[in-house]
Amino acid sequence: MGLKRIPEAVKECEEAIRLAPTYVRAHQRLGSLLLILGQVENARKYLFILDQIPDEAELHKLETVENHINKCSEARRLGDWTSVLKEAEAATSRGAEASAQLFACQAEAHLKLHQLTDAELWMYKARMYEASARAYKSKLFGMISEAYIFFVQAQIENTLGKFDNACAAIERAAQVDLQSAEVIGLLKNMRLVGRARSLGNELFKSGRYIEACSAYGEGLSRDSLNLILYCNRATCWYKLEQWEKSLDDCNHALLIQPHYTKALFQKAASNVKLERWADAVRDYEILRQELPND
Repeated sequence: MGLKRIPEAVKECEEAIRLAPTYVRAHQRLGSLLLILGQVENARKYLFILDQIPDEAELHKLETVENHINKCSEARRLGDWTSVLKEAEAATSRGAEASAQLFACQAEAHLKLHQLTDAELWMYKARMYEASARAYKSKLFGMISEAYIFFVQAQIENTLGKFDNACAAIERAAQVDLQSAEVIGLLKNMRLVGRARSLGNELFKSGRYIEACSAYGEGLSRDSLNLILYCNRATCWYKLEQWEKSLDDCNHALLIQPHYTKALFQKAASNVKLERWADAVRDYEILRQELPND
């Protein structure tokens, strides 16, 4: 069966169970499908329905996926993102090959390992199967799976410099799971960062650049990977003729996202002011490649 047909097959099993609640094969088929979706606890419930025992191969698959997810959870708790990625990949390859939450887990691991392109790819795959995560309220890492997908999306959007999208995603996560400490923690932090950004913007507009730098710095103390705040503060330093500080903030932003054009523009301008002509030419050449029609 193609992975894209799994949600359809789940609905067929659910209808068969509705019509015949004691139809064991339908229950076990649904359990197998839920395992493919990475929902171990829900899969177990249906596989062992009415005191039935699944066949040995299916039982082995269930135990294997569960083992890798448990190892993944422990590695995430320890901040060992290389192991998180390894165990999530193992869980998907050993049976949970259409799991939206495990795809999101791989996206989060790639993000923490500063592999943004891979993080975006896995997040895209997670969103393809998001509806399956909504259908059954399973949990991963103590979060409702649907909330976890939004939680990871918020982190990726933030790293891409799309702060408003990030805020919308974490708000969605909180709507799904208000009991998750991680979700609520990120939500509160992003709201505080948003306030610091808004204050900095108001101060910048009024020409109070030193105070704006302080406001953006307050936001960065809460979110050290915020591209927008680094670039906004770099612009303030530029206005204050603090070219080295402007350059430093641009470099911080480019470490997070190497082709972020706003940071490249500001970096080039700062290098010009510092009369570092070779560096400025290099910056403008990169910009030309990024914006060929500009």
